[in-house]
Amino acid sequence: MNVDIIVEARTKSKRFPNKVIKKINNKFIIEIMIERLKKIKNVRYVILATTQSKSDDILIKIAKKCKIKYYRGETRNVMKRVLKCAKSFKTDVIVEITGDNPLIDSSISTEMISFFLKKCHKYDYLSNDGEIYRTKTISKITLGFSTKIFKTSTLEKVNSLTKNKVDQEHLANFILKNPELFKIFDYPLPPYLKKTYYRLTMDYLEDFLLIKEVYKKLSKKKKYFTSFDIHKFLHKNKYLLNINKSCTQKIYKY
Repeated sequence: MNVDIIVEARTKSKRFPNKVIKKINNKFIIEIMIERLKKIKNVRYVILATTQSKSDDILIKIAKKCKIKYYRGETRNVMKRVLKCAKSFKTDVIVEITGDNPLIDSSISTEMISFFLKKCHKYDYLSNDGEIYRTKTISKITLGFSTKIFKTSTLEKVNSLTKNKVDQEHLANFILKNPELFKIFDYPLPPYLKKTYYRLTMDYLEDFLLIKEVYKKLSKKKKYFTSFDIHKFLHKNKYLLNINKSCTQKIYKY
């Protein structure tokens, strides 16, 4: 099967515009993320799925610079954008990783993909963050390493069953609120990420400032540092957590 990572990214984010083109060490955030995504195994392509808006031309330039595939589609209807992207590249299995998780851990995603490929006859959808969105609460886990895996055929089914705008913007919504229609598996995060609540996802300026500190410090010693390296670093430098302490994760209502 053709397994592809599809990265949803655009510059005109509501809460934090241009977040994916902020720079750290003279590199765009999305560029840093792509470098890390390329380390994930059992994948054919890394594909940037962005919009047709002129403001996103810069993302196409970055994709070309990083030598990855790209697709341009709908702005609001992310589901249609990703589905058309998958069909365009004949993708069988979609690994969805959004552009607001720049410090994604390739080892976690690789492990999840391997598991899904062995069990794809048994499950329609696999993720390591599903519990958060089903319970509508943020338990004490580290955010920023979300990986969602599903077949293109599953997304086609979802697209045929819902026209809800929230579902169209957040692909997992319809699946997670309809467990009777889909076989769902919650892949466990490593224990050290389940014990602490660190925000390493990027929804606000303060999130970027924390990620910037983490990346600048850890990349000096190790280019592809892991989630465990981040955990150790923040455990020793807890004062940095004050940077985005006021930021909260948005839980969408259907």
